[in-house]
Amino acid sequence: MREKREYCILSNDGVRLNEISLLPYNFPHLPRELKLKMTISKKTTRELQFYFCLAIVSLIIFMWLISSLFYPEVWKGYFQQEDPDSLLFARQLEQSLLKGKVLTTDNYAAFPYETKTGFAPFYMWFLVSSVNIIYTIFPTLSIDPIYIAGVFPIIIPWLTILFLLLSIYKISNNKTLTLFCAIGMLPGYASMMMAGFLKLDYDFIINFFIWTWIIFGAFYIKTEKHAYVYAGTIITALFISTWTGAPFFYLFACLYGLILWLFNPNDNQAFLSYSSITMLTGSIVAIIFVPKTEDTLRYFFSGEVARYSYIHCLMVFMGACFLSIINKLSANPVTRYKGIVITLLFSVILLGVFHKTIFQSTGILFQKDPIHATIGELTTAFNLKTIFDGTIRDILYRFTPLILLLPMCYLIEIKKVNSKEQKYILHWILIFVLLSVFYQIRYIRWIGCGYGLLIGFICYSLCESIKIQTKNYKYSLLKCSLILFPLLTAILTLNYSIASDSSKFGKARIELYSWIKDFTPPTSGYSDDLKPEYGILAYWDEGNKISFYTKRPVCVSNSMWGYRTMADVFSCISEEESYNLCKKNRIKYIVLDTSREVNKEALDYWPMLKNTQETSEYKLYTGEVIPRDNHYYLYFWLVNHLGLTPLGNFTLSEHFRLVFANNNDGHTMSKFIIFETVKGAEINFKVDPNSIVSLSLEFKLGEVDFIFKGNKKANPEGLCQFILPYSNNYKNGNIVTDPFYKVSIEKDGIKTLAKLVVTDSDVVEGRTVDLDKQFEVVEKE
Repeated sequence: MREKREYCILSNDGVRLNEISLLPYNFPHLPRELKLKMTISKKTTRELQFYFCLAIVSLIIFMWLISSLFYPEVWKGYFQQEDPDSLLFARQLEQSLLKGKVLTTDNYAAFPYETKTGFAPFYMWFLVSSVNIIYTIFPTLSIDPIYIAGVFPIIIPWLTILFLLLSIYKISNNKTLTLFCAIGMLPGYASMMMAGFLKLDYDFIINFFIWTWIIFGAFYIKTEKHAYVYAGTIITALFISTWTGAPFFYLFACLYGLILWLFNPNDNQAFLSYSSITMLTGSIVAIIFVPKTEDTLRYFFSGEVARYSYIHCLMVFMGACFLSIINKLSANPVTRYKGIVITLLFSVILLGVFHKTIFQSTGILFQKDPIHATIGELTTAFNLKTIFDGTIRDILYRFTPLILLLPMCYLIEIKKVNSKEQKYILHWILIFVLLSVFYQIRYIRWIGCGYGLLIGFICYSLCESIKIQTKNYKYSLLKCSLILFPLLTAILTLNYSIASDSSKFGKARIELYSWIKDFTPPTSGYSDDLKPEYGILAYWDEGNKISFYTKRPVCVSNSMWGYRTMADVFSCISEEESYNLCKKNRIKYIVLDTSREVNKEALDYWPMLKNTQETSEYKLYTGEVIPRDNHYYLYFWLVNHLGLTPLGNFTLSEHFRLVFANNNDGHTMSKFIIFETVKGAEINFKVDPNSIVSLSLEFKLGEVDFIFKGNKKANPEGLCQFILPYSNNYKNGNIVTDPFYKVSIEKDGIKTLAKLVVTDSDVVEGRTVDLDKQFEVVEKE
């Protein structure tokens, strides 16, 4: 065997940098002057190669995040985002910028009520301030400010990913693991639930706060440096000031700390110290910045959790006190029993102090509320009833097939991923996965960017398992490649298809919003401090989209504000009751989706709200919903009968007229239709007593022909009155009415045929039609 020689690499001043072993046939006679030029060691070369690979993958991740913008259709029109919560924040940001102040009240979400937004203050302040700073730096910038803010949900998740990758490398000092994590970070379902252009719901910044807090905890567990505690404190304060749901996250921090304290007493000290200090000081800092208003005090004393107040800071503060107490207890069984007693006492105190809050939370946590139970993302991903009919497929779609190998990370002891801090990260990933699969799908947003860590740990564990079982290194590498390459290819293909989906609206919805924006009267209050003149009523989950894309106020929004208004109107059982409620709430238009199927329990629940307080606020209901006959509501009379045929107490419409319908092919009904509430034109016929007066109006709805037709019998004085909601010669919104009404007056077999012309102003203003000018007899039989 050839002899190995040791060569040293020298810097220009002769200082020894490193040693490398080279075979003599590579460099048999290395001159001294060449040694001076060898300034990069093999280790440094590998580092540079590693960071180069990391940079390439990071660039691909960024391009992946913006891939939906590569479609030219995205820029045609203003319909790039359909997530309703993102559109709520986009509208409030736009209004804040137009009004020159952060919006704290909202007239466009639950018309006619002025609603207190009640959001934690930091997020909207961050958006408004960031946009203003950018315009200050670039005063000639002509880009829409919403577009500027719309890139934050791309840039911040990307920075979160970079932070996670560099942190996992710093923690593990393992290049292979880090590169696996980097590949796993290529955005898929979990990432795109909180990232993307105009995805302005605060999920992207929540995900950033969650993972930075967790990672700083991992660094503290490894090094116990106080700098990470300080950083964790800042993150906690910002997190609490951003989202009213932050105490729920810290509840899991308390439960995790308790489990560690009970079952792993040797490794709990660092986490308990980190979490208790950051939560304690962070909640105190957050209290300082709670808005000092009457509303925050009212929310606090009423125990309301949906609106931001001192109660959110106090809940985190009490959780920190609990962690601090169990951290002080020793690990022997006696004091651990005392700790269990303390836990029970804390629970009793919390129940006593926050009983209203806990009662409200039961509807949120366990979906007892009949409306929340119908919201898809509040349901569980795992359903035994449909386990072979979509459940498994949906889980694999959301979490990728690698989720099946998750137990490998916990059951197989691999030294390189078995440190305390890496276990700690894996525990948090497991918590998020369990929440998402077995509790509510929406908690996959908590995983978000961090899902790549899970994929990285699984792939690395799989490779290490193969290496352990295979003695030959080259053969084990081949086996790893044969297993992982097709698996990762399939996963990345799936992820790209999810990430590149531009979430474009269908033509029907774009046509709807465009018509409302172009053909309905503009309203005040969007860019000024005046009140809007009227509102648009639609099903609650359409509200945020309509208010943002049409710049018109809605009566109910996705935040459930104004839900009672919707329920009251839609559950009316007569036209008179419906019209009076529309007048009371100044509802001018009603938007309906003809393809929607409404949950039966929700329909039964609507009339129950009539006995509750008239307010825009929605209170969670955990009682029993009384079944009832709900087929005779205004909702079904309009959506199924179009107000043209009788249903229950409803007859021919007098105050609701169709003004828009999507274009159709003549065989299917338009997807969206809009009714306008009008006073109706008054027609007073003076005919022979007991005559039968009939009138009809033919009109086209898209490519489908309809007829508005009714008849009445004159009273003994010969008077016969009609209230007509339709005008003649209406040509708009894919609806065309005939130039005149056909009128028939019949008595004793004698029939008189006539034409009647009704103007739009007659209908809108409720005028009495001048029959001398607008009525013409055509024929007598």
